[in-house]
Amino acid sequence: MPITAEQKAHAIQAQQNAAHDGNAKIRIIAGPDTGKSYTIEERVYWLLSNGIDPTTTYVISFTRASAADLRQRIRTYCEERKMAVGNNVRISTLHSLALRILRTAGLLQAYAVSPAILDDWELKHIFDD
Repeated sequence: MPITAEQKAHAIQAQQNAAHDGNAKIRIIAGPDTGKSYTIEERVYWLLSNGIDPTTTYVISFTRASAADLRQRIRTYCEERKMAVGNNVRISTLHSLALRILRTAGLLQAYAVSPAILDDWELKHIFDD
């Protein structure tokens, strides 16, 4: 069943509402190719253009690939709109953020070895092998 023009307009309006929501935190849940990344790009740009400090702005994703994609998309989106501070937005996976929080709070000191997130080389040459 094809999507009607009315359904598409409703979806676009919902994306704009999410991108320009005044709440400090929002969560976007949607299927593939529904405009999540565009909504996040617009959200970050909107926050930064309204004076929010980019170093206090976090974008969290589940996979390293999607975090890398969002990082590039947000930088490009902001640069195209003459806003270079998009580079200072913190974009990471949920796991990287959790590890950063635990490390900052000093909650990993009880362990003999500090956990680490594998980098690309380690993933390819150790984990995947």
